[in-house]
Amino acid sequence: MIKSYLMMIKGSMVDSLRIRRRPQMLQLPITNRCNSRCVTCNVWKNNSNPVDIDPIKLREAFKDPYFSRVGSVGLNGGEFTLFKNIDELIDAVLTLPNLHFISLISNALLPDKLIERLRAIYPKVKAKGVTLAITLSIDGV
Repeated sequence: MIKSYLMMIKGSMVDSLRIRRRPQMLQLPITNRCNSRCVTCNVWKNNSNPVDIDPIKLREAFKDPYFSRVGSVGLNGGEFTLFKNIDELIDAVLTLPNLHFISLISNALLPDKLIERLRAIYPKVKAKGVTLAITLSIDGV
């Protein structure tokens, strides 16, 4: 109870003093490419102008001490298996110094491609001691 109260006071002070808090978790929409038409998501409506996050720029951004506390990253979008440079993107995410968890979201409509991507990603993630989770979305089925 006291710990919660102290955390609340600290949060209030940080807000009022406009101190920049360092994130511990990131959700990154990495692409708007999608091969599904989920009613809960509109990302597929902009497929005429495909946009992918740039892994090189992301790696540069993660050098900023602001990201030093990030322990968990969710990669979503669109469909991550349609992202062209997923290996480079995972390498960029793995540069985060306190990373311990990566979550991927897929519609699994291309199971062979999904398995191929996971086989490429998993050894890198495992070598860094990071947990890899995958969520399969069935909204579009």
